[in-house]
Amino acid sequence: MEKRIKKGMTCASVTFDQLISQENLAQNKPFKAGDVAIFEVLEIGKHAQIQSIGRNLTITPGDRIMGVFGARYATSQFEGYVPQTLQEEYHLLGGGGVVGIVASTHSKYEEEGPTRLKLIGMAARINGKVINTIEENAFKLRRFDGSSVSKTKVILSLGSAMDSGKTTTAAYLCHGLANKGIKSAYIKLTGTAYPKDKNLAYDLGACVAVDFTKYGYPSTYLS
Repeated sequence: MEKRIKKGMTCASVTFDQLISQENLAQNKPFKAGDVAIFEVLEIGKHAQIQSIGRNLTITPGDRIMGVFGARYATSQFEGYVPQTLQEEYHLLGGGGVVGIVASTHSKYEEEGPTRLKLIGMAARINGKVINTIEENAFKLRRFDGSSVSKTKVILSLGSAMDSGKTTTAAYLCHGLANKGIKSAYIKLTGTAYPKDKNLAYDLGACVAVDFTKYGYPSTYLS
């Protein structure tokens, strides 16, 4: 029986027609942020689960997962980048299924390190084109022309570091506004794919809560 492929949230709705094996990829093929691939789990490190739509999926060595290449710069976790050539192994940079190569690690994760992966192949369309979540969701983007600015108040929640309280502040602001009968929408502008922040804002009263994954971005760092 063919192994079940566990999909990260970044590519939960992706289906593919063919798999381009690593042997059929050029050694100097540049991967791009948003490229979708199938990986085999080699060793569990920081991430023992991946977040899919609706719930976390437990992963174990030997499992096959579908992930998306992307970069991450998270001072409390990993700094990692999209590889520019084929590698012996790859790393799970985030629980949403973002994959890359770790460049540096916060001291609290140095011993266990990232979850290690082996590339099985790139997910492709019937014409052989590698699926890229950013490119395939580009039609959803709309340029802001300022026409509704007079009717909309925009409040930014800014911070100088990871885990500095930006999301908590924004989510509880949505909560306070909801208690006053004022509608609000929460938009997560930066980060790495993971639904916790937008779910918190929605649970606390935002009428709509979205992030960059809606438009196919696995992360916003270097994308």
